[in-house]
Amino acid sequence: MKLLSVDNYVDFECIAGDCPISCCGGNWGIPIDDDSYSYYMSVEGEFGERLRNGIIRMNDTNMFRLDDKTKDCVFLNENKLCSIYRSLGSDAMCLTCKTYPRAMYQVGDIMFCFLANSCPEVNRMIFQKKEPLRTLFDDSDDDMEESNDFDHNRFDNALRAFNAGLHIIQNRDITLGDRIFLILFYVERFQELMKNNSDASDLTGIFSNPSIYEMFLENRVKDADDFSDRIHVFMMVYRILMADSYDHPIWVRCSELADDIVHKGVADTDALSRAFLSVEKDKSIQIELEQLMSYRFFAMFMRGLDHDDYLDRLAYEIVKYAALVTYMALTETIHGHMCSQEDRILFYSLCSRIDHTSKQKDKLIDELRREGYYTMEKLLKLII
Repeated sequence: MKLLSVDNYVDFECIAGDCPISCCGGNWGIPIDDDSYSYYMSVEGEFGERLRNGIIRMNDTNMFRLDDKTKDCVFLNENKLCSIYRSLGSDAMCLTCKTYPRAMYQVGDIMFCFLANSCPEVNRMIFQKKEPLRTLFDDSDDDMEESNDFDHNRFDNALRAFNAGLHIIQNRDITLGDRIFLILFYVERFQELMKNNSDASDLTGIFSNPSIYEMFLENRVKDADDFSDRIHVFMMVYRILMADSYDHPIWVRCSELADDIVHKGVADTDALSRAFLSVEKDKSIQIELEQLMSYRFFAMFMRGLDHDDYLDRLAYEIVKYAALVTYMALTETIHGHMCSQEDRILFYSLCSRIDHTSKQKDKLIDELRREGYYTMEKLLKLII
């Protein structure tokens, strides 16, 4: 078994009670694996009784009960620490709690390892990283079974294409907006080749050569005053998250922005244009966004191997990227200051919680499709 991981995968450490958005809270269900459930049912004494009272059956899955008022896991104590961990030790944690935010995804004899962006500490690691994201390829002692119908040539095609795409995203000689513009066309063409079982080596060769970028970028039309689609996407993401929102300072600020947009509109369009431009010109923010898009490109590309739905997955990532950028621009326009890095980290973490609730994510994707945001025409309007 081979392991392909992002370079910060092994560096992650949970900050437990210091986390500003706990994965044990906020109306987020925590599934319990069968082995852990069997163990919990065997625990004796007062804590064993508390365990059994704190587990419910929902959608054919055993899950920890949520507090009616706080919507936190009932085993999260007043110090935002896990009572199961403190009473029974780390080995007693269920699989979800042991592994999150680590994620693993197997393709053939390769295991892809990355971290979930719903965790604020993961996003802090990403946003504060200055050097370009790297991937690490290592051997593992695990002997995991490989699928009999695994197509090695197809996978090698995809791996080469991913590496070429990552180099595009990390090319700091051109703006990040131009890089995402190039990635959209690159991924669209790669997906066509994969669906036709065609070799992609010519495509990856062309896009591995920065000298050809100018030819593609000549066709890019930018309208600095056309930000209506970005605001619309921000509001779509906001409405989906409202279903599971809770009393968090970032969410209060998002609500204020949304309320202003709904009731007042954006009166000063010149100020909003300048705010979007300031995001584009701020080198430190551009590096943050590059790191984020590099990271999400890794996650979405490897998962796209199953159904050759690379472009759809990229579209979803661009929507979240656009929501984050719009949040920054609206904050500056309406509140008169750029939001802090911590605000950006927390906002993206909240947006990424959608990814873990299939009902919410499906609802958002269905709405995005109806509104045309999975088409190239609309996606291009979301890029600054």
